[in-house]
Amino acid sequence: MATCREVITSAYRKLNLRGRGEALEAAEADDGLTTLQSLYLEMVTLGAFGRLTDVIATENYTAGENERIRKGSYTVTLPTTIADEETGEDRPPRDLALVVITGSTYEAHVFSAIEDAWQELTNLTLSDPAPLAERSFDGLVSLLAMRIAEENEKPVTPVLANAAQRFRGLITQQNDSARVTGQAEFY
Repeated sequence: MATCREVITSAYRKLNLRGRGEALEAAEADDGLTTLQSLYLEMVTLGAFGRLTDVIATENYTAGENERIRKGSYTVTLPTTIADEETGEDRPPRDLALVVITGSTYEAHVFSAIEDAWQELTNLTLSDPAPLAERSFDGLVSLLAMRIAEENEKPVTPVLANAAQRFRGLITQQNDSARVTGQAEFY
């Protein structure tokens, strides 16, 4: 999986701010990481992963899908399986399910069915795997490049803007319609 540094470096290259094989300066890498973190936080805040249900933990708690949990001094565990509401059987968490944990710290985790793992969207370092990069490396790079271009007042090509928009749609399209339940009956 691509690291945050690789995504940031590729975004700078896409904007012709760095050449192939040219390393980022430490300040550019740090700024890029801050910008990447803000993109993830924006996705959470704008509901790209769906609506969240608020929960106040009154004891150690195992999170459900799309919950915002206020934990206090309790431990919150990310689920490895979810009891399906319809069948009652255990299943993996839904792809792009989100869990936000608040309290003395703020954490946001999204489940990737591709990786079969929870990916932390907060508290990232340059060497950490870049969440959502497995879906479309170029799309994530394009979205980041758009934001870096805005910050540096650089022009954006239509190709870059389209790639960024496609990536944003790839993430949000799965959460903007209700889950289909049951069978349709035709008369």
